[in-house]
Amino acid sequence: MQRLPLVFVVLAMILAACQTNPAEAEPEYAYSFQKSEPEPEPELEPTPTPPAPPVQPPPPPPTTEYEEVALYVIGNPTPDAFEGQDFFIYLDLVAINASDIDWVMAYDLAVGSFLGEVLRTGIVSNHVEWDATHLPVGTRIYEHSQHWGVLVAVDGNTRIPYLLMREG
Repeated sequence: MQRLPLVFVVLAMILAACQTNPAEAEPEYAYSFQKSEPEPEPELEPTPTPPAPPVQPPPPPPTTEYEEVALYVIGNPTPDAFEGQDFFIYLDLVAINASDIDWVMAYDLAVGSFLGEVLRTGIVSNHVEWDATHLPVGTRIYEHSQHWGVLVAVDGNTRIPYLLMREG
């Protein structure tokens, strides 16, 4: 066998394949470039607007003088807040008996500077400086030697701790 005629046969087959009509040939991949109508956009429901928050009415005006103070003034506790308890007034502050407060009783009741003495006792309203509810007249009041805000009442040999009630 000759090799040359085989080469010609292969070339003839390649040429025959190249000369076929492209419309008759079926490509492996067919692409379609047809112009199509755009799909209509779906109709969206309108987003509901959230309702406006209800308008808060202003607070009612106070009906008594006490409510007015309670609503608009913040300050130190007044003697009225400690009705029936053992306290005295010092520097316009209420000093309340602290005998039942553990952390106060944990300290010794060493006295510091002398501050004054009880002038009136048994007072239940219209309190002024050095008025007391339970301490007898003449009871001497001292600063605590180490803790500001703790006062020591000395009546004879008895020492009683008092805690100044101060806001903030």
